[in-house]
Amino acid sequence: MQKTDARSNESPFAIITDTLEPSPPEAPETLALQESLDACLRENDRYVSPEPGDNQEQRILTSRDVKNDVKEIADYLKGLTVLFVEDENDICEQAREFLSRLVGVLLISQNGAEGLEAWRLYKPDIIITDIRMPVMDGLAMLQEIRGVDPVIPVIIISAFEESDYLKRSIDLGVSGYVIKPVNTARFTKELQKCASVLLTEAKLAKAHMAAAKTAMVLRKLINAMNAGLSASSIRLSWKTKSKL
Repeated sequence: MQKTDARSNESPFAIITDTLEPSPPEAPETLALQESLDACLRENDRYVSPEPGDNQEQRILTSRDVKNDVKEIADYLKGLTVLFVEDENDICEQAREFLSRLVGVLLISQNGAEGLEAWRLYKPDIIITDIRMPVMDGLAMLQEIRGVDPVIPVIIISAFEESDYLKRSIDLGVSGYVIKPVNTARFTKELQKCASVLLTEAKLAKAHMAAAKTAMVLRKLINAMNAGLSASSIRLSWKTKSKL
């Protein structure tokens, strides 16, 4: 397993993506399959996770709720850890060159067993994986991970002839698909989508905590006033955290 820390890279996201060599046009059959898979994903486009501070209730966040601008997503992505799982050395090297300029920490594993161990050790924010690999394939790895973490965003990259495997992986809650040979624009879009959802969830968690603090202060104020104390005699503490 290889680990690359790219947080020292200061290039703006737009410049990075604009300077990449453009991908060749996708073949009609590849484009048709990609559109079919995207349609399947839209029907299952949901991220379910516990409400902050409540292990019982759940909320559903869809991509329609995500309204973050590109620069904000890029800045947030540079603070995330991404696990890339692929057995082909040339693809791993291409991924290192491409992803290390976009993310904070890049982990590279060359089969599902290594990927599972890297996930356990480093708890990445996003997983990108191939399907067919030696020792343990990508779906077996994802099934193990889903038993513990049902919501971590996962992007599948795989070959055209593996379409049946790709469709079956919907049941494991994948976030996106990219068909090989990888189209960099589509790959970037899927990565941005995952980062945007994580950013929105972080914002919601922060808003929930702020609302809980406000409610606590108000309850303290009301209880004190009911007890006959003046508002000025109540010592309230309020700390605002740094901007996300």
